[in-house]
Amino acid sequence: MRPSALPNTSTLIVAVDRPASGAETVRLLRPDGSEARRFGLKPGADAQRAAGARIFVREGGGVLKAIHRDGAVEDLGNLGDPDAFNLTVSPDGTRWMWGTIDASNWDNKRGLVHVAGDRLPARVVAQSTQDTTPHGGAVMPFSWTQVGAFLANGPVGVGGYAPFGFGVNRAYRLDPLSLAAAPLPHTDECSLGDVAADGTIACFPLDVHQQSHSLSLIGPDGRAKAIELAKPRFLDHGDVFFSPDGSQLTVAGATDVGADGKPEQFGTDVVATADASIERLAIDGVRLGPIGWASWLDDGSLVVYRPQGAAGGPSGIYVVKPGGGARQISAGGIPIGLLTG
Repeated sequence: MRPSALPNTSTLIVAVDRPASGAETVRLLRPDGSEARRFGLKPGADAQRAAGARIFVREGGGVLKAIHRDGAVEDLGNLGDPDAFNLTVSPDGTRWMWGTIDASNWDNKRGLVHVAGDRLPARVVAQSTQDTTPHGGAVMPFSWTQVGAFLANGPVGVGGYAPFGFGVNRAYRLDPLSLAAAPLPHTDECSLGDVAADGTIACFPLDVHQQSHSLSLIGPDGRAKAIELAKPRFLDHGDVFFSPDGSQLTVAGATDVGADGKPEQFGTDVVATADASIERLAIDGVRLGPIGWASWLDDGSLVVYRPQGAAGGPSGIYVVKPGGGARQISAGGIPIGLLTG
């Protein structure tokens, strides 16, 4: 029996359960924690992002599909490389970009960024090689938010423990019409976190000695505010996302004990951009992760999650209300985006 279609008027949080073995399950959750729908995926399929009316699922060989809230499945074509990475989606879910690496020259790998979408055949919009970028690395997708699509240069073939990735440098903004990439100011020496609607850049100063534990807010006029992050809570840091009005942003940290095989201790703070004041989130041990900028709900709440095995309490997804108060809406799972269409 086919389930009845859900109305397209409610925002749903998309969560994916990734068991140690077996197929993934995708669940559609209302902000109050009630479950609207669930889908079992094929073995080997991976739900990666959700936006607009689509849940983007990657299958074997780089095949990209989308699931809609009524269960309909849509074929979005092939990413052209089974090792394609960093799938990033526009807020309305009508365009998507991804990265590939041409490793034919192992000493100078070439990164390529591809874009496709509704009535937009796949095309390469940026490429670079490691020796043409500052601090090494190759160009790759970074984020696609309400204020635009961004690329950045990142390390290739780097391993090790990095809960928020290995950092990026020299970021670019993608023009929405021409799809040309233009350099983003101030990012040659500052690892991009996010960009606000007014052009304010949040980034982490690059430090070859890995001793910097601060966040920079660089305004449209080029003036910078340095925000010191508490140690050891922010020995690793990331998950920087502005609220829709730009008045606040999140920054998450980790104590780096996961590198020693201990339960990692995550934590998230909220920064007021006007005065750079910091407020600790009402719940410990959580981060924002793949849901990105969509962590901010319309009422000012934040969607966060505690990964499996992390310290601080039960794993799962939580909604934190403005001013405090956290509600667990899922036991386990990772939030990967919102369905709004």
